[in-house]
Amino acid sequence: MNYFYEEDFYHEPSEFEMKMNELKESLLSSVKEEYVAEMNRLKKENQELQIIKVNFENIKNDYRKKRYELDCERQELKRKIRKERLSELMKDFEVTMYRADYELIEQPKCNKCNAQRKIEYLTPLGKTAYETCDCAEKEEFFIPKEFICHEFRMNNDGNNILAWYKSRESCGEDYFTHEISTFAKTIYNSGMDFEKLDRWDTFFKTKEECQDYCDYMNKNNIE
Repeated sequence: MNYFYEEDFYHEPSEFEMKMNELKESLLSSVKEEYVAEMNRLKKENQELQIIKVNFENIKNDYRKKRYELDCERQELKRKIRKERLSELMKDFEVTMYRADYELIEQPKCNKCNAQRKIEYLTPLGKTAYETCDCAEKEEFFIPKEFICHEFRMNNDGNNILAWYKSRESCGEDYFTHEISTFAKTIYNSGMDFEKLDRWDTFFKTKEECQDYCDYMNKNNIE
């Protein structure tokens, strides 16, 4: 029986085989280094892209904020321009006018009633009852009231300007109010007959002229 030993199959690698093995090792090492380098490059590039993405989002948010601020500033500027333009236009007209208004004042108390201005009496059934005294009725007393022009426009033929006024206490900073405006149908001029004036539609350019008209109304007990 023949026996074979490992030594019988072993042989020294040739120079060619050694060179091939070295080449294989070199190629594997080269590929591995290129793979690691590529992975590191991609990792670095991804990190840079993440930074760019974050910066881009910040830029977009900053842009939205600036655009909103600019829109607010633009609206505020437009509001100021409208207000200044309105104020400038109003300078060509009588912005402040006066109209006869009234306030209710109490009459002097008489000696027929009690402190509440009630007169006590007995009914036919003998019950105590009270009646409001005539002196409790308040009287109208006319005074000048200040009005501000808040709206005006040309009439249909374009030859005259029509103006509407509201009381000063009802006018805000922007001439806006819910109170119904009054059309200035008549603007008083010196020499007009007080008797022929409609007190609701007549406006006066000065407080003194309006006071004269109020004095006339109070003196003649005109309602």
